[in-house]
Amino acid sequence: MIESIEYAIQILLGAVGVAMSAVFAMRTRHREFVLLMLGIGVYSLGDLYMLLYLIFYGVTPGYSYVHDISWYSASLFFAFLAFEMLGERAKGQRRKIIWLVPAFTVGMCIFFLWFWGDWFGNLMAVATRTILMWFAFAGVLELKGEPPIKYKRRVCLWILLFGLTEYATDTMSCFWIGDVIYNPYFWLDSIVSILFVLMPLSLRKAVRQ
Repeated sequence: MIESIEYAIQILLGAVGVAMSAVFAMRTRHREFVLLMLGIGVYSLGDLYMLLYLIFYGVTPGYSYVHDISWYSASLFFAFLAFEMLGERAKGQRRKIIWLVPAFTVGMCIFFLWFWGDWFGNLMAVATRTILMWFAFAGVLELKGEPPIKYKRRVCLWILLFGLTEYATDTMSCFWIGDVIYNPYFWLDSIVSILFVLMPLSLRKAVRQ
C-alpha cells in the first residue's frame, strides 16, 4: 500500500515538473527545458508501469527492463541537461577529483552484480549513471560565480543528487524490509519526487539572460 502511494505521489510531482518545464519551454524557447521535460516524463512512465503492475498483480515485477529502460533513459536526458549547463566549460580541463565518479559507479556495479547478477541491467546502469554524474559533478565543481552561473550550478547539484539518490534506493532495495512507512527506500525515493519540482524552478533562473 505504501509503495503504491509513493509511486502515485512521484507520478503526480513528475507531472507537475513536466508541466512546468513545458510552460517554461514555450515561454523562453530554451531547449534545456525540453531536455528536463523529457527526462522527468520518461522517468514518470517507468513509475506508471510500476504502479499499474502493483495495482493489477499486487507485487513489483522481478526482472523487467520496461521501467529500467525508462529510468536509465531519464538519466541520459538529465546528463545532456548538465552538459548544457556546463557550456564551454565542458571542454576545459577536468579536475582529478572528477575520476571519483567512475570509481564510484563501477564499484556500485560490482556490488549489484554480486548481489543481483543481471549483467545487462547493471551495464546499462553504470553507463548512463556514469555519464550523468560525470557532467553533474563537473558542473558543481566548475560553475561558480554570480547569477545565472550559480543557478546553473544548482541545476547540476540537483542532477547529481538525483544520481546519488538512485544509487541509494537501489541499495535499499537489496535489503528490503517491507512495504512499511519506516522503510528508508520510500524516504529516499521521495527526494527524487521533490527534485522533479526543484529542477524546473532552478533551471528557470539559470537560463535567464
